[in-house]
Amino acid sequence: MLSGIVSSDIVGSTSIHTDDKLLLLKELKNTLFSRLKSRFDTYTRIAKGDMIECYIPNPADTLRVALIIKCFIKSRIAPRFSIISRKKPDAEQRNRYFKIHGVRMAIAVDDMEKIDKRKGVLEGEAIYKTGRMLGEYHTYDKQRIVIKNSMFFLSGNKELQEEFEVIVMLMDALLLKTTSRQCELLTERLFEQSESEIADQLGISQSGVNQGLRMSGWPSIDKAIKLFEKTSKN
Repeated sequence: MLSGIVSSDIVGSTSIHTDDKLLLLKELKNTLFSRLKSRFDTYTRIAKGDMIECYIPNPADTLRVALIIKCFIKSRIAPRFSIISRKKPDAEQRNRYFKIHGVRMAIAVDDMEKIDKRKGVLEGEAIYKTGRMLGEYHTYDKQRIVIKNSMFFLSGNKELQEEFEVIVMLMDALLLKTTSRQCELLTERLFEQSESEIADQLGISQSGVNQGLRMSGWPSIDKAIKLFEKTSKN
């Protein structure tokens, strides 16, 4: 069964205070995961400490869900998260990467053979691919880390792979420059909230919402998502 999988791990998680990390994971479970389930019928779980695995039954929703996860986490970062220990030689560098990227993610559209939400079983080529990709780029036990890309796209469909591998890399570069506030706006817009609804929810002007979305590159992101949704349905 063709499905979407998004696997993510928190960048530089060893540099974050345990309390801060636990608070973020709690917000993910209590806020984000329930919204994703309600809107996209996803199944999302925390695995292996701080890895996020999300199963998306409709492949066309995969890119939108991936960007929601990325933007939601980035929206929660500043200024709350503190470095666990400045005495560690790489703590500041890891924390800086965390605040820039939030998470590293592999996005896949491919076959899934077994989905048992009750038992927490996800098996299939899509999740195998995302797991292997994150494994190649893990930085947990590396003495020195260098992160050039934090979003990767994979598919068993060669044409889809070639078309969206580049688009996802470009969106990754675009999101590097976004602030936590802009990511908060993007999260709500990705959930298809209107600008006026977002303004009412956040207590700001609609013009402020519009400006923040434009500065974050929303028009380009929106077009990329719509192209992905159209292409994935074919």
